[in-house]
Amino acid sequence: MDDFDALLTAILTKVAQSPLSDEEKADVYAQISVGLHTLVWPILLSHIPEGDLKAAVDNPRDWNMDRYVELIHTSLRDPSTPKEIHDQLMSTLSEVDETVSLRLIPAPAQTQQ
Repeated sequence: MDDFDALLTAILTKVAQSPLSDEEKADVYAQISVGLHTLVWPILLSHIPEGDLKAAVDNPRDWNMDRYVELIHTSLRDPSTPKEIHDQLMSTLSEVDETVSLRLIPAPAQTQQ
C-alpha cells in the first residue's frame, strides 16, 4: 500500500470508528470525495496543452466521451501532472487526517483518583 492509500485508509477508519451517526459518516465521506475531485480537476486542466483546451472550448459540439478521455490522457502524459496531483492530495489528506483526529476521535475518559 502506498502512502496515499495508507493515509486515506487511516482517515476512513477513523471516521468509521467515530461516534458519528451513519448519516453523518456518509456526509463526511461525501465531503472527502468532493474535496478530492475539486483538487484534481484544476491540476488536470492546467496540464492540458493550451491548443487542445482551446479547441475543445471553441468547439463544444465536438465533445464526446472519447475526446474527453483523450484530453485527460494528454494531461496525464505530462510527467509533472501525477506528481503534482499526488503532492496536493497528500498535503490535503494530511490536513484532513489532523482535523478528523482532533474533531472526531473522542478524548480518552479521565479516571478519578
